[in-house]
Amino acid sequence: MMNTLHKSLTIAFLAVSIFISGLSVDFAGAQDTSAGTAASRRPADIVLSPYLKFGRLTSEDGLSNDSVWGIAQDSQGFMWFGTLDGLNRYDGNDFKLYRHDPDDPHRLSDNTIRGLIADHTGTLWIGTWAKGLNQFDRSTERFIRYQHNPDDPRSLSNDSIRAVIEDRTGSLWVGTMDGLNKFDRDTKQFTRYLHEPDNPKSLGSNIIEVVYEDRAGVLWVGTSAGLDQFDPATERFVHYQHNSDDPQSLSQNSVRSIYEDSSGTLWVGTMNGLNKFDQDTGQFVRYKHDPADPSSLSHNVVFMVYEDQAGILWVGTWGGRA
Repeated sequence: MMNTLHKSLTIAFLAVSIFISGLSVDFAGAQDTSAGTAASRRPADIVLSPYLKFGRLTSEDGLSNDSVWGIAQDSQGFMWFGTLDGLNRYDGNDFKLYRHDPDDPHRLSDNTIRGLIADHTGTLWIGTWAKGLNQFDRSTERFIRYQHNPDDPRSLSNDSIRAVIEDRTGSLWVGTMDGLNKFDRDTKQFTRYLHEPDNPKSLGSNIIEVVYEDRAGVLWVGTSAGLDQFDPATERFVHYQHNSDDPQSLSQNSVRSIYEDSSGTLWVGTMNGLNKFDQDTGQFVRYKHDPADPSSLSHNVVFMVYEDQAGILWVGTWGGRA
């Protein structure tokens, strides 16, 4: 039964869309137009099919909140949805809700979820808006909390989490509103990377919005002061920032999205435009909204970049899809 669940939910997961303002969760399946019905097919069929039929999961179906910030699938095939009001597990039919309980330290630390991943072991990690990182223990149905402790320099640097990723070595990286953190699973401790005003090789800013690992294993960090490239050998950062006198610099310093396409090009979304980054020259090509050009970027605030299997680049903006 679990294998069937895993297969069916994988199909839905590959075509899932996240909407922030009340549109909850949409999932797509390839439609068999010859028969006039929606058919469950291989994931590749769903992505490539020109005919998609969308289903919706909303609060009317049991979802705790219609604003979804994170989606993950665990090793058992369950779908998980992080919302502005709780964590939801979906088995293909029903939702199970996990919420904060102020009287129970083993419950979710906060209902507002900002980051959600399932790591290579299938363990679920939940980053919350204001109360730290949670690890879900499936065997006990309890949450293990990792939070900032001002007396412990090896604790999480800040409890307001904006990004959680796992790199190719299995290390967990947590971006917060006050620093970047690397989590050691064996010691259960964090190594903090913080901005040091007198050290130009330190993190560019402590406000982290996105963390991304490219195919070469390079870690990129989107901050409020530009794009940072992390060198794990030296533990130093290289900064790419906006320069008003250089039209080939980053368009704006508040970085909200990072994505590497199939050609190896790095795309950087900011609060003022999309940027194509040439790693060889260190220069950027800017793409911005032009009211006089209907084929330009729909809005300058870019939150998401993604390339589909046909090589088409999709850009999610504040004012629509580009």
